[in-house]
Amino acid sequence: MAELPRSKDSSLQHKFSIKHLIITAFCIIIGMVLFIGASAYYGMNRLNSVNERNNNSNTVLLHMNGIESAIKDAEDTLTYYYSGNGWKTYVDNGTGGSAYFDMSEGQLKTNVNYSGSQFWTIQIMQGSFELIHGNTYTLTFDASSTIDRNMAVLLENSVNYNKHLVQQFRLTKEKKTFSITFHMDNATDKLAHIVFALGNVDGTAVGLPDHNVSLSRVSLIHTDEGQDLINNGQFIREDVSGVLADVKMKFDQATNASRTLAADSLEQTKSLTKLAELEQKWLEKMQSMMTDLDYKLKISGVTNADTELQSHESNRDIETAMKSVINQIKQTESARLEVRKQESHNITQLIYTAFGIVIGLSVALSAAIYVYFNKAITRPIIRTSILLKEMAEGDLSRSMGLKIKQEQVSLAIQEVSQLYTHIVEVHQSFQTQAWHDGLTGLFNRRTFDNVIQEWIDRRQPFSLLLLDIDNFKSINDTYGHLAGDEVLKKLARFMQAAAREEDICFRYGGEEFGILMQCETADELYALAEQLREGAHKLHGPDLPPITVSIGISSLQEQDEDPSSVIERADTALYESKAGGKDRTTMAQASSKSRSSLA
Repeated sequence: MAELPRSKDSSLQHKFSIKHLIITAFCIIIGMVLFIGASAYYGMNRLNSVNERNNNSNTVLLHMNGIESAIKDAEDTLTYYYSGNGWKTYVDNGTGGSAYFDMSEGQLKTNVNYSGSQFWTIQIMQGSFELIHGNTYTLTFDASSTIDRNMAVLLENSVNYNKHLVQQFRLTKEKKTFSITFHMDNATDKLAHIVFALGNVDGTAVGLPDHNVSLSRVSLIHTDEGQDLINNGQFIREDVSGVLADVKMKFDQATNASRTLAADSLEQTKSLTKLAELEQKWLEKMQSMMTDLDYKLKISGVTNADTELQSHESNRDIETAMKSVINQIKQTESARLEVRKQESHNITQLIYTAFGIVIGLSVALSAAIYVYFNKAITRPIIRTSILLKEMAEGDLSRSMGLKIKQEQVSLAIQEVSQLYTHIVEVHQSFQTQAWHDGLTGLFNRRTFDNVIQEWIDRRQPFSLLLLDIDNFKSINDTYGHLAGDEVLKKLARFMQAAAREEDICFRYGGEEFGILMQCETADELYALAEQLREGAHKLHGPDLPPITVSIGISSLQEQDEDPSSVIERADTALYESKAGGKDRTTMAQASSKSRSSLA
């Protein structure tokens, strides 16, 4: 018997050790959650920042590539234009003659002005296009001459310059339309030029007035396909007047965007500023070149400026400097990308390490708890079972030890039971807060949305009653918000008392309430609504003002596929009650049914 007090102290120590273990376990768990949460938050924010800067760097690289492409495209376009790779005229004998093209009206036309009586040819070529062997083509054009003369149409191979006569014509002052259909079956069926050969003028050059040959509306039709090979936009000479304006726009957009994206680097900012200066110089040089070449082409009467292009090779120096700066920007940005790539790798490792630590601690804690409970609870229960069996067989030698162990087990089980009960109570409290209105205790809007959706999905007949307190704002303004809260709570209690067991009362929002009711007849619905409306008159007290309510009712109809239509009809009916003088009930039906005790 003397050992009993020590047994009690031991039990108390055991009791406290269980509490300490549980508290310690929860603290460790909370600590691990906070640790991994902080690590993940820091790591993800840092990782997002690094990824954003990586995206900026990649965008800068794309912009630099775009600038290089814009330079190349512009130079290719201008070189192609001025080198005569597009449409051009060519005069065989240059003594006293000139020829030029005009595409201002969207049609190919040319004029030849010269003096003398020598043989002339004017060629229309597109750096050379291919006429397919075995195909049929139709050449049409308008032509006239201030002096009557012969003209022949030939095709010329641009490789070995052999000509093939297609047809001859007689030109007069009267403009005529000529049409030639021919089948490509000769040696000039590839890389062909169209040649208009103007024969010798009758008479001598002495006293022969200057004269003019005009060609216009020249077209070459692929007879089978109906395609105009000259005027379809593919072979017409390109208008290059807007090329530099387009390049400048691309320069400005790419450079300004790159400055913003690389603003965290002073080195890149300086390089981009230098690039912008070089871009401006390059544009000025190119504009000067175009002005010079346009003038030379105009006074020469041809459209081939291969020789003149050579005099503008100095533009290449600026282009080389631009490419050097662009390469420097790209190399710097690529190096920054590599650094951030390593930083991203380190951050990812940090996050993985944090997870590893938490997992390791969780395993260790679980093992410790298992060992402790196995020693403190499981083993005593097993020993108790053995002792009970021995006592049943008459062996009472260890009964005192049994009493002590039983007391320890009982205390441990009691602690676990109390902890479980507390967890259940907390869970129930959370559920209540999630599904109920905190002020009135009624179900909240979230519950209403779930229930009405479920009933509609099941096609369960029901009705919705919406109730709104009239002039509630004036109650708050006059009596104060505490009085307003008391009115809401009294009305909620009254609704719960008046509603049937299967009805669901809820607070819809503010001073608006509602009841979901399994479908009844219109008269029964109206009677319940009137009971609520009239009962609201009696809710006032010594410190509360009298109140009235307006009610709107709607029922589920066959065409309703979602809650919005049911709610909208009930809300409309409620609005009609308000508009009709308040303190009344309105049912949303095909023929509006509205009654009022005030009528």
